[in-house]
Amino acid sequence: AANPACFNEIIPHGKSMPRSIFRLKNHHTNLVHRAYHSLYKFLDITGVRLAHYVESLGYYSISIPSYNPLAIENFQPWGIISLKHAGLAAGLGKIAKNGLLIHPIHGTLLRLSAVITTAKLIANPIMEDNVCKECNLCVDKCPNKAFDESGNFKKMTCLPNTVKHGINILHPYDQDYIKNIELISNTFLLEYTIGCTTCLDVCPINKKHLSKL
Repeated sequence: AANPACFNEIIPHGKSMPRSIFRLKNHHTNLVHRAYHSLYKFLDITGVRLAHYVESLGYYSISIPSYNPLAIENFQPWGIISLKHAGLAAGLGKIAKNGLLIHPIHGTLLRLSAVITTAKLIANPIMEDNVCKECNLCVDKCPNKAFDESGNFKKMTCLPNTVKHGINILHPYDQDYIKNIELISNTFLLEYTIGCTTCLDVCPINKKHLSKL
């Protein structure tokens, strides 16, 4: 049987949200919300299929979901692994100033999943280009001031304004809620809605024109 320590290779994979959504003046947060969750499901299914394929080659493989389940530590949500850092290590992009993975073509619109495996893989080179260059729009335009004076991203300032769910309005400080916050995060918040997309809206790469109008 495979020892968990043997799962030391990772295959991150991703899919981009349609950039056309961000050209809408009305209702685009609702469409971003549905695009997020459609992509999460797509990536989860793709990950399971990929894990099955790698297993068929004789290697143990486990699909890492794109979003849920989450672990809650000190009231902060954490994934099973950091998919954006896996993407960084696989040469899929760089970490943008807003904390997201940024790709020179797809911008910050990539959603990610991964497969860990015992198969020995050849690593892609890490991307060297500074994709953001001198751009600071996501920092300057953030309505929630989710960056400190040094420009460091503050996840827990961003998250309550971005991830929205009715249960958080009803019982934000209830002791049973706090005691069971991980269960709540992995069930009710599976279908959260989006409260803010400003950093996605202003990213110049996300706003690039398509070749045919």
